[in-house]
This record gives sequence, C-alpha cells and structure tokens, in this order.
Amino acid sequence: GWGLRAGNLWIWDYRVGFHEGGDLPRADLEDLDRQYAAYREAGVEGVYAQTDFADVGDFHDLEVWLLTRLMEDPSARGERLVSEFLSGYYGRAGKPIRAYLRRLERAVEKTPGRLSFAPAPEEFVWLDRKFIREAQRGFDRAERRVADDPRMAARVRGARVALDRATLARWETLWPAAGPPAPWARETIWQRYETTRRKRTEQRLEGAWKQRALDDLEREKVRMGHDG
Repeated sequence: GWGLRAGNLWIWDYRVGFHEGGDLPRADLEDLDRQYAAYREAGVEGVYAQTDFADVGDFHDLEVWLLTRLMEDPSARGERLVSEFLSGYYGRAGKPIRAYLRRLERAVEKTPGRLSFAPAPEEFVWLDRKFIREAQRGFDRAERRVADDPRMAARVRGARVALDRATLARWETLWPAAGPPAPWARETIWQRYETTRRKRTEQRLEGAWKQRALDDLEREKVRMGHDG
C-alpha cells in the first residue's frame, strides 16, 4: 500500500531484540532473500538495517555481509550466500558451523515460537537443553579445527557468542537442579563469553557505543550472578 502512495519508499528493518537479554539464536538469516525480493517487488528503493551490537549480535559478521549482498542484488539466493561466507570466513570451521545453523533451523521448525519486540530469553523456546548440548559440542569441534590459527579461532568464538549468551541466560530454566551440561561448567562458559565480548567491543565499537556495550556487559555480569 505504501508503494502506491509514496514517491520514495525506504524500509527501516529492525534486526535487533531490545530486551536486556539481548540477541539470541533465531535462525532467520536464510529467509532474508525472500524478504528483500519482496521489498524490491513492492518498489522499495533502499533499506536501513538496524542490527544488534557488533560485539554480541547473533552471527553479526555473517548478517552484515549477507544484508550488504542482498541490498546489492535482491535476487541472490540466501542459502548460496551463507555457504559462500561460511567457507571463506571460517575456513576449516565452516562445515561444523554450517551444521550448527541447520540444526538451529530444524529446532525452530520443530518448536516454533513468537518473539515480541523485546523478547526475553524464555521466548526462544527452541533453545532447549538438547539443542544447547548439541550446539556447544558442534562449536567445540569448530574451534578444534582452527586451533592453530588465532585469527580464525577468534572468528569462531565471535560466532559462538550468542549461543554462549543463550546458554547462560537460560541456565536456571534448563538445569534448575541438575549439574552443568557436561563437559561445560557455567563459569567456563561465562569466562569465554565475557572475554570474547570484551575483545569484540574493543575492536568494533567506539566512543559512547563502546562504553554502552561495556556497561551492558557489567549489568549482565551481575544479572547472571558472575559479579563475585
């Protein structure tokens, strides 16, 4: 309808969750090609995509690259673009990361949910105990494949950050009385998550945005019980 009424039509595309729990895995990247093709068909001239912070957004590196390619060519196929990125950006770790994304897609299809504007961690119902165990094992394999390459290893840990955040945010729900999901301890996951977020914040954010991200991490540290 807007396309028939507006002389110039642009989209502000929210790719961000505004809850304090942040951006957790949601398996919607490969659907973006249909979305952007629909934008072009409706007469959209351009898109402003608002993503989550570059330090903690779920697969932020892949997402930004994919959005850029679809803005250049809305007819491109999302699955092909994702495969191209995973192979080129993660090297030998690309295959287990691809397996993780497919596992996430299956989990969402099997246990669909509805996310609100500011979704709390419990709204991500597909992030159950079985999925998180298998996903963490998959990322362990991915990290082992690039253990001899610090640059690639850092990229894999960046891809893992949202999964670690989800594991920590849903810990009390998934393991209220049982022990940790072997072989991971809660503090081990937190230390990896905090270290990765701080490094990515220092590398990718500046000024007030950097400070805001660091402040968010400190509040998260208290909220998740890692403040000592």
